[in-house]
Amino acid sequence: MNHTVIEYQGLTLDIEFSYQPEERQELEYPGCDEEFTIEKIMIGEQNLYELFQNNELIEEIEDIMIKQLKDNY
Repeated sequence: MNHTVIEYQGLTLDIEFSYQPEERQELEYPGCDEEFTIEKIMIGEQNLYELFQNNELIEEIEDIMIKQLKDNY
């Protein structure tokens, strides 16, 4: 599990996530697609993931996180 902190609309979000970078196909290995999954969105001691889960906000947060990950690789 990975962990990062981002600023989103004036809030500091502490995010736990799993990330699998894309792996290219090889002769004896089928490869795999990139996969990104947010596990928790914390503000202080409160996990707000369920509040974001059924909302377009989770997609915005995922986009921010994926961009950060790609910038760091």
